[in-house]
Amino acid sequence: MEKDNKASDAYKDYKKGMKYKDIADKYNVSLNTVKSWKRRQWVDIEKGVQPKKKSVHTKCTPKVDSNAPPKTELLPEEIETLNNEELTEKQRLFCLYYVRWFNATKAYQRAYKCDYFTALTAGPRLLGNVRIKEEIQRITKAKRKWDINEEYQKLAEGGVSVTFACDKNYPKKLKNIYQPPFALYYSGKLPGERLSVAIVGARRCSEYGHYMARKLGEALGRNRIPVISGLAEGIDAAGQAGAIKGGGETYAVLGCGVDICYPKQNAALYETIRQQGGILSELPPKTTPKPYYFPARNRIISGLAEVVVIAEAKKKSGSLITAEHALEQGKDIYVFPGRTTDALSYGCNALIQQGAGIILSVEEFYI
Repeated sequence: MEKDNKASDAYKDYKKGMKYKDIADKYNVSLNTVKSWKRRQWVDIEKGVQPKKKSVHTKCTPKVDSNAPPKTELLPEEIETLNNEELTEKQRLFCLYYVRWFNATKAYQRAYKCDYFTALTAGPRLLGNVRIKEEIQRITKAKRKWDINEEYQKLAEGGVSVTFACDKNYPKKLKNIYQPPFALYYSGKLPGERLSVAIVGARRCSEYGHYMARKLGEALGRNRIPVISGLAEGIDAAGQAGAIKGGGETYAVLGCGVDICYPKQNAALYETIRQQGGILSELPPKTTPKPYYFPARNRIISGLAEVVVIAEAKKKSGSLITAEHALEQGKDIYVFPGRTTDALSYGCNALIQQGAGIILSVEEFYI
């Protein structure tokens, strides 16, 4: 309807003699959109034809349960323990995790009208939901086709382990953040509780940004301070490579399964990190990278670190999402300042304006 209203208002401006380009600027649309209006909606308006309403197919419209949980959060009091003698508590959680990912995530999103991030991170708060209980019961009855012990064995054979929020080895730092991961898959080891620093920034970074990120990572490695990052091209990879060169530990949080190296050009670094740290992800193995996985994983990167360093970032950089999570989590943020004429420095300079710390030199950067 909003689109039709725009076309109708734009038609009035067109009749007054306004040019296509001016109409496009006024209604914040492309020139091609205006030309499309002229060929379609405006012709109907001139003929006096009312715009057709889009039909709604009721059979495709998901039914919303009146007893469904709120759009975003479920109360902790709603968490229940499933009465199932066949599976242990950890196995039930493991079972729920797989059901939620491969069969039910999009169904929750449709039925409860919540955004993807909420459906993704709902975690154990959905344990008490009747629909999930039914899903788990169906899997339990079909154990001949899907053996949960066999699934654990497959993970172990692939060098992958999994820890749940109820486990003792689950990182305590993550338990205190907003929407902590329901579970963490990892290859290598999990980060400890000592002070850690996250180094993130632009994928297509400058030589200066690459050099400074690597130099900082190396200095932290020499001082046995773990480096947390996302294994992405550019700044992330430079910081983690530097930590390895300095003899320290580094941990990569991926936006895909831990058994998938992304990007592929970082394969050598990926293998080294598995040996000198760990590869982490809240996504099950074999999950391929998707754009909408990365903003969610950024909260884990900042959650595992006490200090977040942004080396370079454009105005709309994903690194600024990490900075937002860090601010919400009460973490310290530092940046490398840059020239005001450099697009890669815009994000860092904006953070300085908001109160972020400035790294004048790696040698003087005291944690």
